[in-house]
Amino acid sequence: MLMSIISLVSGFVLLIWSADAFTNNGAKIAKIFNISPLVIGLLIFGFGTSAPEMLVSGLAAYEGHPEMGIGNAFGSNIFNIALVLGITAIILPIKVKQDILKKEWVYLMISTLAAGWILLDGYLSFMDGLTLLGLLILFLFYVFRESKKDYHHEFEEVQRTSSKQDKGKTWFLLFISLVVLLTSARLIVWGGTTLAIEFGVTDLLIGLTV
Repeated sequence: MLMSIISLVSGFVLLIWSADAFTNNGAKIAKIFNISPLVIGLLIFGFGTSAPEMLVSGLAAYEGHPEMGIGNAFGSNIFNIALVLGITAIILPIKVKQDILKKEWVYLMISTLAAGWILLDGYLSFMDGLTLLGLLILFLFYVFRESKKDYHHEFEEVQRTSSKQDKGKTWFLLFISLVVLLTSARLIVWGGTTLAIEFGVTDLLIGLTV
């Protein structure tokens, strides 16, 4: 049990560091190639911060623990909305722009309801996966279309990397962070599944909570 806990804790620590390093260095690489701030925010920050969940869920499903993958996907969204927004609002009330309430929340509700409807039969098929990816593509199309208007989200400015030495260091850190990201995901899956067996709980519960 001790090794499982150590694996789980160390996996989370490495996951947090590697996800942050991967996102930051990916943004620097994007700036080197003069990629627009919108694409940086959408692809690098958006997908980069979701990489841990994607890796853990994908690896769990590949190793025969699909319930952990589903629990991780739903659990992370529940905690992000209920816990993160809840605590943030308690500490400092948030003023939300009306444009977000009128537009982005619609995509959030559609994707959430679609995922729930798809899972009603207790089976997530290949076509179900394509359906969810199709919703993502529609959202990406919407974001790129909106980027042509005056309204846009603000992204953190990333300093441009100029020297060849800095570029080489950035590529190296990007590669290292990706390797650590994959390793940490495997540690979390192994530690989580082992604890589930030892405590007699389901993979779904581990995925939802851990």
